[in-house]
Amino acid sequence: MTTIDGAGGNIASATFDLDNNYYVNTSFSIGGTTGFTNKLQKIEIVNNSAVVKSTVTLTCPSCTGTNRLRVTDIIFNEATGQLLGSNKETNKLYSINTSTGVLSEVGATGITTAILGLYKNRDGNVRAISEAGIIYSVNVATGVFTQIAVSTTLNSGNADAASGCYAPPKITGHLYLDANGLTDNTVNGTGTDKAGTAILYANLVKNGVVVKSEVLTTNGAYQFFCLFSGTYEVQLSTTRGTIGQAPPAQNLPNTYIWTGDHTGITTGNDGTPDGKQAVIISTGQDVIEVNFGIDGVPKTRGFTSPSQENPNGTVQVAVPPLSFSDPEEPEINNITIQSIPNPSTLGTIYYNGIAVTASQTILNYNPSLLTVEPVNGTVTV
Repeated sequence: MTTIDGAGGNIASATFDLDNNYYVNTSFSIGGTTGFTNKLQKIEIVNNSAVVKSTVTLTCPSCTGTNRLRVTDIIFNEATGQLLGSNKETNKLYSINTSTGVLSEVGATGITTAILGLYKNRDGNVRAISEAGIIYSVNVATGVFTQIAVSTTLNSGNADAASGCYAPPKITGHLYLDANGLTDNTVNGTGTDKAGTAILYANLVKNGVVVKSEVLTTNGAYQFFCLFSGTYEVQLSTTRGTIGQAPPAQNLPNTYIWTGDHTGITTGNDGTPDGKQAVIISTGQDVIEVNFGIDGVPKTRGFTSPSQENPNGTVQVAVPPLSFSDPEEPEINNITIQSIPNPSTLGTIYYNGIAVTASQTILNYNPSLLTVEPVNGTVTV
């Protein structure tokens, strides 16, 4: 529970910014005068709790006369990160410094009627309504109001006008279980929210700190709404980022690896599969399909073959079938021999009659072609 303007002011208007802070504008008349005092409170709302973070008294140095300030409505301009307010006493549009409470005139409106409400439509265009029922288009850069409609049925005492669902830019994308990696030069596959049993999160980073964090949906999708223009980085991790703090590492369970990162559904990748991608938002445009790929690491299992008589000489004997599996691939066609026995003291490994070298990859592996020629005597290869 929080107290809004304990001095007893009436709530005139309110709006949210893109970080879910709730700004409440209150006003109350000054006894014995025709003026008003206006206050602005910033309220942080998290889940079902609300805490007043700051309270400032609004002032208007450029307003002429005495107490010529009565803010009737406020809106948030996501393009500039500023609050805008209409002043009924001057019929002008102002930007509001939320830290100091100072109002700065945006420009002359060109009208004389009192503005009671400001709102945004679904496209982000600002509209205003006057006490005479006139609806205006508002240029937030110049402060000019242009009449677009008149309603004669509105009561002159109405104030505030709710904003519609305007559409600031967003970032969207997917995480894919990409079993073939970049062999097709494409980040694709089956959408997933997990690496094995570990749930993944999409963390949005700006200027080195997390600004938003979302859990992936079951099909691997994520989306960040209501963003300003600027440079961001989308990072995926099994650790959820904390808003305002440095991002966690782009970690995965040790049984999974990053296979590719790419923006768009076309072929290509950013060259560094690491679970993070830079994203630039400009001119209010969405950035979609910022995608990532992961793959389960194939599993091998060690075993000891029963001993047998050493044939000695240059005779090669079959190596028992190697045991391995891949969580996404029913068949494994290629293997890498990561290490080999010392050929002078243990023996030589051959594939199809050719000596194998360490870290050699064998394509279209055929188990019957893997043999070993042990050195003479009693030896464990």
